[in-house]
Amino acid sequence: MDRIALLAERARGSGGGVDRLAFSSQEAEAVGLVAGWMEEAGLSVAYDGLGSLFGSTDGNTPDVAVLMAGSHLDSVPNGGAYDGVLGVIGAIESVEAMRAAGIRLGTPLEVVAWRCEEAALFGQGRLGSLFFTGELSLDTVRGWERPDLPLTRLLEEAASLPQRASSRSLRGYLELHIEQGRRLEASGTTIGAVTAIPGATRWKITLSGRADHSGATPMGMRRDALAAAAELILAVERAGMAERDHETVATASAIHALPGAWNVIPGLVEIQTDIRGIEQESIDRALDFVREAARGIASQRQVEISFEEKTRGKPVRLDDGMVSAVEKTARSLGLSVARMPSGAGHDAQTIAPYVPAGMVFVPSIEGISHAPGERTRPEDILAGVQVLAGTLMSLALGE
Repeated sequence: MDRIALLAERARGSGGGVDRLAFSSQEAEAVGLVAGWMEEAGLSVAYDGLGSLFGSTDGNTPDVAVLMAGSHLDSVPNGGAYDGVLGVIGAIESVEAMRAAGIRLGTPLEVVAWRCEEAALFGQGRLGSLFFTGELSLDTVRGWERPDLPLTRLLEEAASLPQRASSRSLRGYLELHIEQGRRLEASGTTIGAVTAIPGATRWKITLSGRADHSGATPMGMRRDALAAAAELILAVERAGMAERDHETVATASAIHALPGAWNVIPGLVEIQTDIRGIEQESIDRALDFVREAARGIASQRQVEISFEEKTRGKPVRLDDGMVSAVEKTARSLGLSVARMPSGAGHDAQTIAPYVPAGMVFVPSIEGISHAPGERTRPEDILAGVQVLAGTLMSLALGE
């Protein structure tokens, strides 16, 4: 809890939450602090070309298969103290506990702190794990450079650090995380054994009408892009409601209207939408619903509507053996446990298509996350770290 609090205080923003955006000086400071804690735990520290941090129990030996555990350190703007951080700190403390108990595993363990898991900067998250699996190139990342974000220089600095041996492979991946939802708390359950992670499709929808004088233009002669956007936003909500039994959700998450003057009818509006779920067929139905609604709104209100797909992620099922291992460990500790899907995306979904991957959830108080009010009870954090450590040991011993 002290480590989580320290990381939060070092990145406290003006809104009272945590501002530790990817590739920021605050994230760099956090990586430095965590690297020091890794070394204190007896881990050998290394990095990769994107700057993700790795701490290994075997000295970063090439040509070995390891069990990996961790999460990320970056946050959304004005975010919470626990998102991502818990998984990294919990993995380090699992190693510390094993060492203190004199437990030696035949399989090396590796703790990871991925870079840029949040999609706040680029509309695409999980950059660290995508780069690790070869699904993202450094050239692509350099292409996102802007005046306030000198990515080329930052990548050069990452390349100058001690590098993780590229020939190391994974036997499995396990990630401890806060739930970021209400299910565990509402049911009085301590541990979630995660079964699936949703795929998210993000669109930028542009509505083009006509900017006119707000006083001199009669109501029946308007082509109000913002009024059309209001209808479309509610259509996005209806798309999610229609698919809620399939765990699909749909959100209009941001809106930008131009010209943005008191006395001008908005002529151009951009909406950001996020539609995600664990069943691709359900996601596709929601997307079709929004497209069809948009066509009707465009016709009725005499506006033009265009769609730009920013990202499309596929739902991922986590390894059943990992889910069972988490359940077994939780029960052996006398903890209540339930199988459940994740509502948010995580780095585990990037790793899951390549090696067995699992996740351990602990309750979020009132389900609050990505906000200053994000909290998890210390006793639930302790339980989560115990399950993480116990599951890693059982996997390493082949139990």
